Amino acid sequence: MAGRKKEIDRENGASFIVDIKRNEYSSWQGTVTWIESNETVSFRSAMELIRLMDSVVEKDRDLEAGHRLALGSQA
Repeated sequence: MAGRKKEIDRENGASFIVDIKRNEYSSWQGTVTWIESNETVSFRSAMELIRLMDSVVEKDRDLEAGHRLALGSQA
């Protein structure tokens, strides 16, 4: 499993490249790259990976909601 990469594409535009470098102690260690910002962060477990990805998706949702409210107030 070492070095295996998987690209995940979400409907809201948050795209990731996950690079699993090691599988130790029944968990994954590696890096996740956000395609849109070209930011790479290391993770030490599958749970940490999920939390990192969720935080980006949630931030995108908040930005979209704010943008929709701003457009609605201008109309």
